[in-house]
Amino acid sequence: MTNVDFDGCIDHVQISGTPVDLSQNIEAFEVLPGCPVKVANIVSFKGGRQGYVALPGVNIENFVQVNFKFKTKEENGLIFYVANDDQSHRMSLSMLEGALVLRTFPGGDISSEVTSKLNDGMWHVVTATADGSQIRLDIDDFEVYTLDTPNSQLVIPATPIYFAGVPQSFQLVTDATAATDSFTGCIGDTTINGRLINYASSTETSGATVAKCPVYGDHADPTDESVRNPKRIEDDSSPTAPDAGTPPEYIEPPPLPVEITEKPTTIQIVEEVIEMVTTTTTASPPVETTTTPAPETTTPEMMQSCSLPLEPAEDPDVNDNSGTRFGNVKFSRFQYDSLPGKTGRIWDKSEMSIEFKTAEPDGIIFYAGEKEPHVDHTTVYLKGGRVHFSFNSGSGHKLLNSSENYSDDQWHTVAFHRHGKKGTLYVDDVLVAEGSSNGNTLGIEVIPPIYVGGVSPEILSKASRNFEGVGGGLIGCLRNFRVESRPVGDPDYREGTEPCSLKVESGSFFALQGGHIKAVENFRVGLDIDIRFEMKPRSTSGILVSVHGRRDYLLLQMVNGTMIFSVDNGRGAIVATHIPQNEHTMCNGKWHSIQAIKAKNVVTLSVDNVFVEPGIGVAGVSSTDTNNPLYIGGHPNPTRKRGGFKTREQFVGCIRKMTINGKPYNFKSEQAIGSVTAKTCPTI
Repeated sequence: MTNVDFDGCIDHVQISGTPVDLSQNIEAFEVLPGCPVKVANIVSFKGGRQGYVALPGVNIENFVQVNFKFKTKEENGLIFYVANDDQSHRMSLSMLEGALVLRTFPGGDISSEVTSKLNDGMWHVVTATADGSQIRLDIDDFEVYTLDTPNSQLVIPATPIYFAGVPQSFQLVTDATAATDSFTGCIGDTTINGRLINYASSTETSGATVAKCPVYGDHADPTDESVRNPKRIEDDSSPTAPDAGTPPEYIEPPPLPVEITEKPTTIQIVEEVIEMVTTTTTASPPVETTTTPAPETTTPEMMQSCSLPLEPAEDPDVNDNSGTRFGNVKFSRFQYDSLPGKTGRIWDKSEMSIEFKTAEPDGIIFYAGEKEPHVDHTTVYLKGGRVHFSFNSGSGHKLLNSSENYSDDQWHTVAFHRHGKKGTLYVDDVLVAEGSSNGNTLGIEVIPPIYVGGVSPEILSKASRNFEGVGGGLIGCLRNFRVESRPVGDPDYREGTEPCSLKVESGSFFALQGGHIKAVENFRVGLDIDIRFEMKPRSTSGILVSVHGRRDYLLLQMVNGTMIFSVDNGRGAIVATHIPQNEHTMCNGKWHSIQAIKAKNVVTLSVDNVFVEPGIGVAGVSSTDTNNPLYIGGHPNPTRKRGGFKTREQFVGCIRKMTINGKPYNFKSEQAIGSVTAKTCPTI
């Protein structure tokens, strides 16, 4: 017997020979109609087993980056291993005596400090990178270890990548890994070259539990109700916090009635509070105060749940003519091994067309070319909203471009033709540019894959001169790709794409599977900060903005519908809190404007233009000394070791129009980690 619920799909049920329609039930709990694709961004392995997960590999050509989080209490274990068929090119990451060891061949070894052991049962975030000239290990955004490995080309075809161990039938070559024992613990939020890994789609598993982390109990299982909906708010960052073994129950303070005759400006509020603080002779202790928000006049009944579902609904209006959306995740693209009529490696001529729609000024639409040294190529991209057509047959480069801007979020057709050295560029059936390249060669060498909508990390890095340094693929939609007037079918490989639904709006969407945006690598809060943005949540709890120093921090989070803005200048938390009339007020399907202000030792918070009472800290302690990443929508490791967190939940919903001290922050897909789409938000 087992007490683990069945996880999967059931259909064609018969009881005593009578068919039973499961959709016509009296009661159902945690059951979804149909059989949706399972998504699991976490996997766990118990001790005493030879556990592992095999996942489809990616083509590695001198660049591989694996990003993930893990937790374990064991000193030794193999975390991941990938190699070519004869293991002459390989890469592994292991736990050895509580330290991480990254090993590549060709290449070398790097290890984290043994004195800073990572087998503490807490989540740690790791990025392992090898690019042919250097291997690098990043841990928790605090520790960085590098080793120069010149001329160490790492070439691994799409062989399986193993996590937590390898099958018993798989014979590791000598010294392939620093540890050979199977890993015990949890691994989650994994990306390989920017592609988010779904552990539910693994090709082979043994001793693994997907979608849960029950190995270490309380912090582990993201499906646990007490984690998804915490019932108590604890401020464990307080300098007078009681013993952790007997935490006091948080008692929500009653709202303070405030009568507002005229809405004060931000500057007036901050100036009045600072004046009050500077004229006080005794230092005030950290306080937490709230105010009653404006009464809801449009909702006569109290909301019982969030208006939008946790996971966006499918758009019933999407059809074959809707197109495909690119650019919501890093390195989204189509790849083709061949195109109609293109049987050889030398293209003497080509006639292609594709329809595009985008509101962004830059993005790669099409790319084909040789490998090293990436001279022969033909590519179409947007730069500054103008269409550019670049080609080179090896003896001379030619660049054609339009004079008009086409980043107007309307459908346009670009046709790019090349016959020998001559090229022509059409937009919406109008000739916009033509010209010929120099030199004598007529054919362009093309080695698959051929890219549409974006390129691989290697091409983006090593062939950037061919598209004038444009930093990524198209952020928008493509459809009707044709070669010599013939439709090109489905790609041989696709990554990070989705149907081009019209039921979207601008903003960054943080999905249920978890993720965040690293807005700034090293961010200092300092004396003053003014953060403004709009949000449309789909849940009642989540981390919105966070940055930490060794002791100081700034946090904006939502816990059971309550907005909490907390800052620690080193002498205890200073907190401002907004308590809505109802737990689900903030997730009512509407955009809400948020403003969080810190002025020296004073913090205040505004929700939908209603300010709460400010929190006042110790006089004379004014600077928030942080120098770590600024995260939006979540945090890679929200533990008690980093002060101030009252929830471990990542934000689910949309954020847009963020400014910090008046500077707009327009997030890009390369800043997104995990299940985050940087540029569009679903509305259903």
